[in-house]
Amino acid sequence: MSWSRKEVSVLIEAYQKHACFYATKSPQYKNKHARLEALNNILNELVPVKPGVTINEIKSKFFSLKTTFLTEFRKEKQSHRSGAGGDTVYVPTLWYYEKMRFVLEHHAARKSVDSYGSYDITTQVESETHEIVDEEYIEEYTE
Repeated sequence: MSWSRKEVSVLIEAYQKHACFYATKSPQYKNKHARLEALNNILNELVPVKPGVTINEIKSKFFSLKTTFLTEFRKEKQSHRSGAGGDTVYVPTLWYYEKMRFVLEHHAARKSVDSYGSYDITTQVESETHEIVDEEYIEEYTE
């Protein structure tokens, strides 16, 4: 079922009023009853604009909007990080991009592990060199 811009705008604004859906640190985030009540409130706001909409459609639509927004945000962020010039920076084309920025306040990217940075090459080379070359031989040779 297709959503118009007006319907999507109402959905985004309604979700923004209820932090229990996107604020993971909120005590209401894990409260099923609070989330269900908030969904019913959103449903009541959407019914005049989109008659016949269901709670499952609302949840599915917001999830897809949020996923698309975060994908666009990552693309934009990555283009700034790559060292590219000003004309090659990615500019999001989503019409609702600015409306969804409230999600970023509570969205924390998972920490990644840098396996390359944790490997100390100098320690590895020193231990291999120490095993192969006798230090007394080096001292005698350099004197």
